Amino acid sequence: MGASQSTSHAGTPAGGALPDRAAELDAALTSSVDAAAIRSLFPIQKAALQCTLRCFDSSKGPAELQACSQKCEAPVVAASAAFSGALSAFQARLGRCARGCQDAAAGRLGPQPSESELGAAQAAMGECVAGCAVAHRRELPTLQARMEADAGQAAKAATQ
Repeated sequence: MGASQSTSHAGTPAGGALPDRAAELDAALTSSVDAAAIRSLFPIQKAALQCTLRCFDSSKGPAELQACSQKCEAPVVAASAAFSGALSAFQARLGRCARGCQDAAAGRLGPQPSESELGAAQAAMGECVAGCAVAHRRELPTLQARMEADAGQAAKAATQ
């Protein structure tokens, strides 16, 4: 958390600022994904483009050029799939956390909840989901490292 953000004594976001926590997580996730792409996917894509350019010099016809180009692109395809897979797994974990909050809030409600009970359940759910955002934001350095490693390993495997 940044220095300007406060937490309650229990370690949950002060005031349950779900929109703020969601926006912070979104911005931090975008930053992590961009950094991982620059560090891992960009070099693989650059190498693929350079390889494709060499195909023009070595190919004897359109079919050979196409085959050569596809071989050059294989690491990019594999790395992109691995990168996306790591990101999708993170997003699935975040979604499960939020659904758990929703289930917990719904479980506290009786068959005919009052407006105050609904409000309390909604506030509790908001606090819980904000907690999910905070917890998952802490995972971003690990996610970034995993995306970079998975992309590199997949690209390497595709070239063998």
